Amino acid sequence: MPLDHAAAHQTFIEIADEIHDSSEVNQLLDITDNIPLAIQLVAGIAASIGCQDTIECWNTERTSLFSAGYDKQSNLEISIMLSLLSPHMQSSPHAAELLSLMSLLSVGISDLDLVQSNIPIQDIPDCKTTLLCTSLAYVDRAGRFKVLAPIREYIHVARPPSWQLVRPLQKYLVDLLKLYNAQQHASPVIDLVPRLVSNLGNLHNLLLHGLDSDHTDLRESILGIIMLNNLSTGMNRGLSPLMLCLPEILSGMDDHELHRRFITAAFESSNLYTLPDPELAIHKAMEHTHLMKDHDGETQLYQAIAQYYFEAGDTKKAEEFYQLALSVALQCNNDMAKARPLAGLGWVEWLHGNYSGALQLGQEIYRIGRAAGNVRGVLDGIRLQASCFVSLGHFNHAMQLLEDGKELIVQAGLQGGSTESLLMNIEATVYHVKTEYSHARRIQEAILHQTSATLSPMYHAYALASIALLDIVTSATADIVSHNLDAATAGFQNAQYPRGDSLCEYGHAELLLREGEIMAARAKYMQLFAAARNNDDEIACNCLMRLADPTNPVHADIECGRWAVVFLAYALNSQLRSRLMVHQALRRLGDVFMVQGAENTALSILSVALEGFTQMDVHQSRAECMHTIGKVYVQCGDIGRAREMWEAAWPLFERSEQRKEVAKIEEKLQMLSLAQKLNDISQVELSNSQAALQISGADSEKTKPGLIPDL
Repeated sequence: MPLDHAAAHQTFIEIADEIHDSSEVNQLLDITDNIPLAIQLVAGIAASIGCQDTIECWNTERTSLFSAGYDKQSNLEISIMLSLLSPHMQSSPHAAELLSLMSLLSVGISDLDLVQSNIPIQDIPDCKTTLLCTSLAYVDRAGRFKVLAPIREYIHVARPPSWQLVRPLQKYLVDLLKLYNAQQHASPVIDLVPRLVSNLGNLHNLLLHGLDSDHTDLRESILGIIMLNNLSTGMNRGLSPLMLCLPEILSGMDDHELHRRFITAAFESSNLYTLPDPELAIHKAMEHTHLMKDHDGETQLYQAIAQYYFEAGDTKKAEEFYQLALSVALQCNNDMAKARPLAGLGWVEWLHGNYSGALQLGQEIYRIGRAAGNVRGVLDGIRLQASCFVSLGHFNHAMQLLEDGKELIVQAGLQGGSTESLLMNIEATVYHVKTEYSHARRIQEAILHQTSATLSPMYHAYALASIALLDIVTSATADIVSHNLDAATAGFQNAQYPRGDSLCEYGHAELLLREGEIMAARAKYMQLFAAARNNDDEIACNCLMRLADPTNPVHADIECGRWAVVFLAYALNSQLRSRLMVHQALRRLGDVFMVQGAENTALSILSVALEGFTQMDVHQSRAECMHTIGKVYVQCGDIGRAREMWEAAWPLFERSEQRKEVAKIEEKLQMLSLAQKLNDISQVELSNSQAALQISGADSEKTKPGLIPDL
């Protein structure tokens, strides 16, 4: 936006740093049209050669430079051209070459990269100084050498860099990408990932420029784009737009490796990139693969296809391709080749509820990764083990692994990437399950801020759905919850991830139940359980926990009893054995017996459940057990023990932010106090009556009145 005349005049004087004739200043301001960047450029020239010489320079050159037409829209371009014609630029002929190259570097460049890239420009420090003196470039707060977008855009059109100038820098940055890909199979290189992330925009522009090169360099550019996409998706920066350019280019190339690597990358990015015909792509990729003798590449292809099917919800096909990848990996002279297929098989087992089997695979992956110094292998092993420990109810083991994972993330420079998001989500899940809802929400909000609905839709949608589930139990408004669930559903659909849709449907069922729409909630729980019982243990168990709950029933008591038995049988499945879910099922069964009046049986079962929740430190479930046990004690006439239970439940409900339950406990404790006072009074009156009757010779045997209120 242009400045007003007074502000423009003052800005010019401050930059020119001398007293100048006002009429000359006004003539130069007329050239700039009071655009701040143009003022800075022209004032910089005037500071060097004076206003009069700057005006003369402009008058001399404008006819030849702008014979095609000049209007007020060209004022910034005029200012740039005047800077290019300044004595500073004329005295440093190679500065124009550096400026030309900088027109491709949208995020600037560090001194380290500028020196190490071996750009064929003489005396780079002098060229930098010249561009800084003429205000054509600047150094930002991070120390990166930059050119503002309007100048870059103009230079790229007027004086584009030659391929000979661009090629060394592209090669240098692509070599760093190769090192990054190799790093995933070795110990991390210090600061490599931050250096690459800071150059993402530059890599995009350089590789786009490289697509116009000859065949040899074109191949390197295509490989660079595929590796750039791997970095971009792995760091939550989204699909590289350059991937969309490759199908047309590859259609004219007979290069089996490039075709196979592109299809592999496309399947790895399937939540961001939609293949027109996945089955045809698989067929073509396997044809290209069979014409090569590359077991590593073949393993990566099968792994990517398996991942695609896993995320699409077809675990049978996913397992088939994971096994195929593993069989090829075993032919490689490299233990690490089998780590990723093993991880995939581990996640299939986890999804089906075989947590012990998945845990063993996670431990094997971790061992292989540690032995090979493989960062990705170690992190994959940590993530799978931690998830299994959470599902099994061993939260301390999970948290220790996650701490180790956090340290490795920092060492490898992977902060803000997808692996960190995944580990953070597991940590949030631990706090969620333990019912420390505020802590869980803070972590999910952090994930939300480091992801994007467009660049990393799956992780973003998971955070939204998790926040919605947390908000349901902490009494957020229905509108807020519904908004987040709808946004999460859209994200999962964009990412083509049906399991996420089921998670959101479960969230809607939870909201319906909270809002009192019992029949609609029941129908959703039944539908979700039927769909999940054979392929998604987590959702199946959560639905059973609601269907078996007689304290907040979605159907008649007798049905709750039947579902409680189903829940316990499901949880005791030899393949499942989730410690947490076994105790949740026991709690539901205890609740059922309490409602049916079988106090002794209810107490026995609920005591076992309470012991388990106490060991796992699951606050809300402990409190709910204590609440129900207190009710049983009241039914048995033991007010003292009921009070003990409810007083112990109170802080646990507070810690899990269950304000309504806290209010109920307060009310019950007040009623117990009242009942105790009434009983004390009745005891005194009864004693007095008995004494009087004894004096009068009357029968003193009386029955104690039932003064305990219905709690």
